[in-house]
Amino acid sequence: MKVSIVVPIYNTSLYIEKCARSLFEQTHDDIEYIFIDDASTDDSLARLKTLLRDNYPQLHDRVKILCNKQNIGVAPTRSLGMKEVTGDYIIQVDSDDWVEPDYVESLLNAAESQGLDVVICDFFYCLGDKQVVTEIEKCASIDECVSKILSGECHGSLCNKLIKTSIIKEHSIFPEPHLRILEDKLVVLSVLSHAKKIGYVCRPLYYYNRFNLGYSTFQTKVMLIPSFTLATQLLIERYGSEPVSSVIYDGLQFHKAIVLGHILLYSQELSKEKLELFHDLPVKHIIKHPVSPFHYKLIGVFYKLRLTLFVSMMRGILRFIKK
Repeated sequence: MKVSIVVPIYNTSLYIEKCARSLFEQTHDDIEYIFIDDASTDDSLARLKTLLRDNYPQLHDRVKILCNKQNIGVAPTRSLGMKEVTGDYIIQVDSDDWVEPDYVESLLNAAESQGLDVVICDFFYCLGDKQVVTEIEKCASIDECVSKILSGECHGSLCNKLIKTSIIKEHSIFPEPHLRILEDKLVVLSVLSHAKKIGYVCRPLYYYNRFNLGYSTFQTKVMLIPSFTLATQLLIERYGSEPVSSVIYDGLQFHKAIVLGHILLYSQELSKEKLELFHDLPVKHIIKHPVSPFHYKLIGVFYKLRLTLFVSMMRGILRFIKK
């Protein structure tokens, strides 16, 4: 079976060679590599081409390198790569991450032996020299998996998942182009809504590099609010407009709870329109959220109980601390 690996690139010159080596040295032979450079301003692309030419010339015919003329963002760049796929299965890898040598082989063996549409593996969470194994919770049903991805209990990234290409193409599942974050989470949820069977490889095969973390600053969290809001609108349209199982309903409310906390803490202004998405959010889902930070829960409860003075105080304290 042929597997296609899609790798968006943007300014990852420090990591692209390590990423590409780990992909080019996979134990599975039938792999198509699709790299898409999103108009990087560093030498990421040059490093990739040099590595391929000098060390892996035998793979030249299986490697496709696309280049955006201008920076368009990760979601449209992922889409471009996904539309080029010709393999039976598709894997996404971020260009600052890397994988185990048998990453593809292990996921593909599970898919073929068990008839799986989606295969999920554990991963290493890497920060500098520290590597922590993150074990994916095995869900009893696809609905439970959807719920836990919505709530944030399960990793919603595309990068530790093998997906049957036919699901992507038959249902035209591509990232929402206007999202700067959560674009992969929405793709995974769309795939799961059409998958018949999912399974797991209980080994960490993917190295998720957080050393290159670019969205942890206060200002960046402010800038990401439109993407959080749009993603929430899209999820409400998908799961809130028709009857869903109680477990998916809970997952959606948990997602809304954590987004509400983020908006209340980091939005420059709290307009009625911006908060309209959360008018029917039960307080219990704010309080019982399994992974939401305590300060997100606290300000969310203050807001739902109309304790506007306390909301203002928390926002003021956060801005004072960040100065």
